[in-house]
Amino acid sequence: MQLDVIYTAILILLIIIECTVLAWALFQRSKISSKVLLVTTVLLSIATTILQLLPANWSLLATISREGTTWLLLIGVIATFGSLVLDDIVPEQSVSKTRLGWFATTLIWAITFFVSLWLYEPFIAWGDWTETFPTIPAVIAIFGAGISMFIIIGTSLRYYYIAPMAEVANRSAFWVMTSILFFGSVVLLASGIPLVIMIGTVFLLIALIIASYGMQAYRLVDIRQALVLLARLLSVIAIAWTLIFATLYFFTLSRFAEDLSLNTTTDGTFFLAVIALLIATLIVPARYVIEFIFNRLTIHSRPNLAKATARFSQQVSRASTIEEVVNATTDTLNHALGVQRSALILINNTVRVKDSVELIVLEMGATLNKPTLVGYLHEDSPIYHLLANRGVPIGQYDIDYGTVFKQVSSQEKQFFSDLKMSAFVPVKTDNRLIGLLASGTKTNDTPYHRDDIELLSVVGQQVGTALRSARLIDDLQHLNESMRVLNKRLEGAKSELEKLDDIKTDFITIASHELRTPLAQIRGYTDILDSLNQANALQEGQANTIVGNLRKSTERMEELISAMLDVSQIDVNSMDLHFIRTSPETITKMALEPLRDPADERNITIIRHSAKELPNIDADLQRMVQAIRNIILNAIKFTPDGGRIEIFSTLEKAQHEHGSDHILFTIQDTGVGIDKKDIEYIFNKFYRAFDTQLHSSGIYKFMGAGPGLGLTIAKGIIEGHGGHIWAESTGHDMKNPPGTTFFIRLPIERPSGTRRVLPFADDMNRTQMPLKPVE
Repeated sequence: MQLDVIYTAILILLIIIECTVLAWALFQRSKISSKVLLVTTVLLSIATTILQLLPANWSLLATISREGTTWLLLIGVIATFGSLVLDDIVPEQSVSKTRLGWFATTLIWAITFFVSLWLYEPFIAWGDWTETFPTIPAVIAIFGAGISMFIIIGTSLRYYYIAPMAEVANRSAFWVMTSILFFGSVVLLASGIPLVIMIGTVFLLIALIIASYGMQAYRLVDIRQALVLLARLLSVIAIAWTLIFATLYFFTLSRFAEDLSLNTTTDGTFFLAVIALLIATLIVPARYVIEFIFNRLTIHSRPNLAKATARFSQQVSRASTIEEVVNATTDTLNHALGVQRSALILINNTVRVKDSVELIVLEMGATLNKPTLVGYLHEDSPIYHLLANRGVPIGQYDIDYGTVFKQVSSQEKQFFSDLKMSAFVPVKTDNRLIGLLASGTKTNDTPYHRDDIELLSVVGQQVGTALRSARLIDDLQHLNESMRVLNKRLEGAKSELEKLDDIKTDFITIASHELRTPLAQIRGYTDILDSLNQANALQEGQANTIVGNLRKSTERMEELISAMLDVSQIDVNSMDLHFIRTSPETITKMALEPLRDPADERNITIIRHSAKELPNIDADLQRMVQAIRNIILNAIKFTPDGGRIEIFSTLEKAQHEHGSDHILFTIQDTGVGIDKKDIEYIFNKFYRAFDTQLHSSGIYKFMGAGPGLGLTIAKGIIEGHGGHIWAESTGHDMKNPPGTTFFIRLPIERPSGTRRVLPFADDMNRTQMPLKPVE
């Protein structure tokens, strides 16, 4: 009777404590879903404890015994507790589905258990299995509890191993330990033995208190460190106990102890003191050996601040560039903290994003030209405020889960998440934030401790000074390099000006020669005409011949002046193109027609392949004929007598859906070719790849040349059509001519922004309107 009173009093005390935990849970600052689940778990636990105060013959619905009802409540406790664990460790994007699946599983378990109770009562607790076999409800209860324990603890272990940060893994480890304690209390509560039930209630209460703490704090006690410290303490105690027990056992039971009269003589007491001293002497080294083993196997030893600082000072003193400072910093942090990677983030205040700073991430081996990552941080962000204004170190776990950082934009959170770092420490000079020290996950996956953050802060202070010096040196080196580049550009510009001056001189020489020849002819024929006229000796046939020669000279001068005017129009992009629908066959035929006779005179074979099957194109017919003719004329000039020129026209289909078809003109000769160093300049004004002393005023003569404007005009006309022209040649050789191939690619449809000439019939129908091209 007295034991029953004590048992009842203890249960009532536990109920009072559970109500206190319930009040604490109600006033916690946590997620609504987590608070509801925690409160429900505590309420069901209180109901389970109260149920133990009811008489043993109490039954639910006059059918289900007290033990069966207890298991129904325990299923509810397991369901809400498991959902509480899943709500904390499962990512937000998948927690709803996971929690729904968990509730569905426990609901099926509860319904199955309730039906089995209704059909197969009485329920036999496992405490009575020594006297009778377990019933079907008991088997269902124990089997369901085992499956639930496997799901919750297994899920926690899974997220422990895949957690990206040590702090997140620590939360999973926290719930693994709590779940083990919780399910252990469930097993004890299901025993049916009053004393064991009371112990199970105590364990359940402890598990609920720990769960309440886990829901309130987002930074938890380091579970791995706590387990290691506990294991180390137990190992020391075990060794000390073993040594003391073995010694006392030996001396107490041995005849040697009786002979020394350890209990009565002073010598015996002194001998025991010596033995105790020896045992203590053995315990001390054993303790250090155990600590050394545990430190090696589990926890990375704390960083030696003085040693790490000295190492960094030696390395950074030899650094003269920002990249060398980055390498020295990351090398120090990687060795001192035992981290997998670290970085230095430079802050640039001159960015395009308004009211933000640019973050340039530099890891070992990265340079300012090729940083690891570049992002932006708004000056009103809580991250910038804590780092720049307060100088407070922050962790990636704080950014992801801290309530202070809920207002941080998703872009900033994503940037820091992509870094895959764990801790960030500000780097300042003259009370101004110039960078951040970022340190990644440790190789043993342990969280950061105060000593680690202190080392980061000390290194950060030294980095600020080193960065300022490195930036000054870097600016000087950059200035020197800029001066070297400018000097090289000046030398290049000088060389280019000299080349242009040579081209100008050559042009003046050639142009004067080109103009002097027809002018001399005009003057000579004019003098002859004047002399014959004064002597009345001018005959009709002579006059026609003289006038024809004068016409040829003026036409030659007109061609030269027209070429110069065309180049000037191309220079200012004012060449007026009038597009009509024409065929590639017509263009090549008209371009080649006046060149047949000069080519035949030099025994040059010109082969024009048919292009009748090709579609029509939009082009300025007169200008395109001029461009093609200039290229063919160029081929005639630089092809030896007896050579060959071939003209091809092919269709190039569009390579993608939104592209356009093109016509490719190919003009291939067997001429002397073009040197590779000259081939990129042949389309420049007045440029000549050969000595101007070889100049001849003959238009069609071998190696004859004009003022050097034909290819320039051709390029301007083709590009005005939205096309492209280029040349290919293996080199220049007068003895074994390698030949040259010119390619012209023209779009079939006219480019945007150009004008199309109206057909004649349509133009006649618009007699009331001005005759002008239309858009």
